[in-house]
Amino acid sequence: MRRRYLWIGVLGLVIVSVLFGGVQKAFTQLPKPKACIIDIDGTIANENERRAIATNPDGSTNWRKYFNPELVKKDKPILKSREVLRWVEQKGIKIFYVSSRETTVLKASKWWLKAHNFPQGEVYHRRPFTRSLEYKIDTVRTIQKSYDVIFGVGDRDRDITAYQTCGIAAIKVKESSEEDWIRVKNEIAKLIK
Repeated sequence: MRRRYLWIGVLGLVIVSVLFGGVQKAFTQLPKPKACIIDIDGTIANENERRAIATNPDGSTNWRKYFNPELVKKDKPILKSREVLRWVEQKGIKIFYVSSRETTVLKASKWWLKAHNFPQGEVYHRRPFTRSLEYKIDTVRTIQKSYDVIFGVGDRDRDITAYQTCGIAAIKVKESSEEDWIRVKNEIAKLIK
């Protein structure tokens, strides 16, 4: 007899939930896992040598050289960024590496992250000929569907604009700077209390 009343009660709750919030809303009230967005070039990878090699005599960039996978693999890691990202990972925050690098170097980027012992995370690169800012905004919004994205770190104004457009805390790091990651860690600490 008790079981029948229990099932009637459960069924009633399901019907009321569906009527007032829809099926999906009725069963998806769990909080989203926390996450962050991390840029690569100039943020965690010092690509100054690659940029110098890819700069033409007139000062323009030879993008074919710049996105050469073998040159990408030679970028120097910004060691303090790795230390801070390991700390972030220990706090239970999933890391997404969202870079304006082209998909042609995705494999090299994954190799680079692993070779330099950066925390595991999903890696996103833009398709060739897509605009960097729009790509970053779209990618962050896609991630936000499944994760509570707390902050993003990048070295360019477009990174900061993308993060702010998506409503997340934007932390700008000085390009290819080890020392500035100390400040970045302090800012992150305030956000994840």
